[in-house]
Amino acid sequence: MIHLNTSFHLDSVLRDEFLSWINDVYKPAISSSGNFSDFLFARILEEVGQGVDAYCFQCRSASESDAKDWRDNAGVKLMSSFARRFPERVVYFTTLMEIL
Repeated sequence: MIHLNTSFHLDSVLRDEFLSWINDVYKPAISSSGNFSDFLFARILEEVGQGVDAYCFQCRSASESDAKDWRDNAGVKLMSSFARRFPERVVYFTTLMEIL
């Protein structure tokens, strides 16, 4: 089983717009691929910096190749549009992990 985690660190003034984007764009896009299940969206409690909010979106895939394909194709397009929407105010990274 493969676990996909995308972490986001953002200027706290973007909170409401970011939360709308996660719910209206990101989750529907990854859900509709059919390659993922067990979705989890969480706020990271550790302080990252003053005026910075941190979140992560996690899900599972039965197939490493499906997860990599989504990350490298649909995920890249989605996150590129995200970066254009919030230039220089958000940092994000995606990590694939094998559940042991």
